[in-house]
Amino acid sequence: MKKRIDFILYYLCILIAGCFCATFVYVQYIGCTHFVAGNMFHPAKEIVLAAFFQSVPLVLLCVPLLLTVYKIRHLYNPVWSVISFALMCAFSWGILYPLAETGKKSACGNGSILLNTGEISLSGGYFRKSAEAVYYFTDESENKTADVMLLHSPENPDKSGGFMKLDVSENSDFYKNAFPFRDSCVKESLNDIPYEIIGCIDNILNAAEDAWQNGIVAWACFCSLCLALASSYSYIKMSTWRMVNYLAVVLTNMIILVFNSLYYSGFAGMRTFLINALYGNGRFAFFSSRNIDIPLCILNVAAAVAVICIGCSVTAVTKRRQQDRGGYES
Repeated sequence: MKKRIDFILYYLCILIAGCFCATFVYVQYIGCTHFVAGNMFHPAKEIVLAAFFQSVPLVLLCVPLLLTVYKIRHLYNPVWSVISFALMCAFSWGILYPLAETGKKSACGNGSILLNTGEISLSGGYFRKSAEAVYYFTDESENKTADVMLLHSPENPDKSGGFMKLDVSENSDFYKNAFPFRDSCVKESLNDIPYEIIGCIDNILNAAEDAWQNGIVAWACFCSLCLALASSYSYIKMSTWRMVNYLAVVLTNMIILVFNSLYYSGFAGMRTFLINALYGNGRFAFFSSRNIDIPLCILNVAAAVAVICIGCSVTAVTKRRQQDRGGYES
């Protein structure tokens, strides 16, 4: 009984700690995208609240992985372990995830929590780069234009050293070159890799939001991702070395998440091809008219079955070898 209570407490702790940490990181992300050299960014309470509701789905997305990692180290009664793990995953994705999506809609509405970066003024006294051109901002930008000195431009070498008005609005080349940041100085200073990772995760979180808005059937199909992630539970005793089990679980979850993200992003036309192949000629009109992603659901379920079969087979072989040596723990 004590171990069962410990598992529930661990589950609550990872939810609470994960939400706070993810909220902090998300607020910092917003701060970086809106930070302008020479100015300070002070997030309003509304942004922190919205960031919290944006972060909860991310934490719930990682619940199967975190619970599996815990089970590798604290494995007890095999039957109860499987049941408790399944119940926690079902509770997270079947109840908490929809509640988080509802809360996010209430906090953020149908838009983004990000501010309108085109309205943020760029401070003067700084060198900024846009594509291959280099500018010196002589004064703070106003009315979406800035007074600058063009220091270098391969396209207009004759204008180098001259003063000009530079468009820095949302539709300008300067804004697009600095995206997802407002200030190109910040983009030059920060590594783009973390933002590529955030973009990868956003593909899945946006798909979750769309699935929830499209009804219970669409949501059930999206939850096939949870089944695929949870299937890595079959790896918890595939080796007598726990580190091997940890690596197998983490790599499996990463591969599944990356594949789903690439699918939702339309990588190499994969999504379009599979949807046309399944829904072509008016087939399954009920699902196609509601944007229900049956092809990905089938792929996730197939991946879950494959992972479970591999995990159970390898675990059985390991158990047999250990029994022959007289050292296997059930």
